[in-house]
Amino acid sequence: MVSKRSGLAFPDKERRGRQAILRTAEEVAADEQVLASHTSGLPELQTSRTPDSANTPSLRADGKPDRSAYPKVTYRISPAAIEAIEDARRTLRRQYGIKATLEEIAEVAILTTCTDLEQAQGSSTLVCQLSGDPERQIPS
Repeated sequence: MVSKRSGLAFPDKERRGRQAILRTAEEVAADEQVLASHTSGLPELQTSRTPDSANTPSLRADGKPDRSAYPKVTYRISPAAIEAIEDARRTLRRQYGIKATLEEIAEVAILTTCTDLEQAQGSSTLVCQLSGDPERQIPS
C-alpha cells in the first residue's frame, strides 16, 4: 500500500502566517546594506583584453578572430536583407569554398559601406539609398 508523504514544514515561516511573504526588519536592513555597498546601479563594461591589444583580436585555431570578446548587438532587418545575406553565405561556400558566418558577412558589408561613405561622400551607396530621392536610389 502506498503511504502519503507528510507535507513540508517551515517552522520559522509559520509564525508569520501561512503563505505570508513578510520580511523581518533584519532582512530588510541586510538588503539595504547590500544595495548601499554597490557604487553604481550599472555594471561596468569588462573586457578580457588589455587596451594595447584591443585593435588586434586574438585568433582561433583556424586563423579567424575570436569573436567572443566582441560586443553583441541586435538590429531589426527586413526579411529581404536576411535572405540576401544567407544567399551570400551560400554563394561564398558553394562557388568560392569560403566558409563565412552571417556575422562575418555583415561586418564586412558594414565596414565596406562606411569606407564607401567616407570616400564617395554624397554619391555613396548609403547616401543614395537613404536620401529618399527615387532618382538617386539603386533599384533592388
